[in-house]
Amino acid sequence: MDGINTLRYSDLFLAMYFDGGKSCLHRNHSHVLVYVYSGEMVIDEKGQITRLHKGECAFIRKDFSVQMTKQAWNGEQFKAIFLMFTMKFLRDFYSKLDRNTLPKDAKRDQVSLYKLPSNRPDIVSLFESMTPYFNSKIQPTDELLQLKMIEGVYVLLHTDKNLYASIFDFTDPWKIHFSPWTVPLGRCNCRSKRKEMHGEQISATSSSNAIGHCGASRRYVYCGLCCRV
Repeated sequence: MDGINTLRYSDLFLAMYFDGGKSCLHRNHSHVLVYVYSGEMVIDEKGQITRLHKGECAFIRKDFSVQMTKQAWNGEQFKAIFLMFTMKFLRDFYSKLDRNTLPKDAKRDQVSLYKLPSNRPDIVSLFESMTPYFNSKIQPTDELLQLKMIEGVYVLLHTDKNLYASIFDFTDPWKIHFSPWTVPLGRCNCRSKRKEMHGEQISATSSSNAIGHCGASRRYVYCGLCCRV
């Protein structure tokens, strides 16, 4: 399969492919759980490089300082699944939790990347069950996707109690209080479908729907994961 093929079902599930000559660089605008089937994903967090390959899984917290490059590796195309945890989904998930069971002492880590153990049965079960949809014309049902998203959150919560503080950072005692400083928008540099986009800035307190537009007024590439237009 040549080029990029993005299979996106609502805002919850996304899979991407690239041939040997393609790569994609973008910044992270939502909490994401990623599982790599083939190829390589390079994650750069303030100069700290982490590489994910076949069978590896990681949670990446929403953080504009994190850059993710997706590329072919060792003769294999890039192929992965991303579970994108939207604010709406997480708020609904949190509303159903028993508050008495929450780890009040959970602390938000300084780094945004959390690499999960390889070959864990619950992780393999979660992602490998979705592989039939890669080459099928049958679309997974909304109910199935919702179950996969829920399963993905539980994978994280059962991994480390401190991930509660990152995943549910919109509520006390882990709520992040932003100051009204202005940040530049993330830039998309994928070598696929080209679009002209104009530069702008938003306040950190602005609506999250505005986040993700490409930066400077020049020719960038729209990959469907980092940009919203």
